[in-house]
Amino acid sequence: MKYKLGFVGTGVMAGAIIERIIGAKDALNLDLASIVAYDLDESKLNKFVSLGISKGASAYEVLENAEIVMLGVKPQRFIETRLSPS
Repeated sequence: MKYKLGFVGTGVMAGAIIERIIGAKDALNLDLASIVAYDLDESKLNKFVSLGISKGASAYEVLENAEIVMLGVKPQRFIETRLSPS
């Protein structure tokens, strides 16, 4: 499935952006299921999945399937995020 918007990382900065998008979904005429996110921390990710966005299986899946991707990963966590297929 192709998504309109993807997030790799759902921490403080990306989470604030996602919250604003969710709040403006009607004005943006946006279906929340068209947003996909992935985070190494399942609890951070599940907060937004419970609000209606889609859950990506990996960072690579988000990169491959979203038209626009926001990267919200701390530099020290970047390597373990695995932006490649393997």
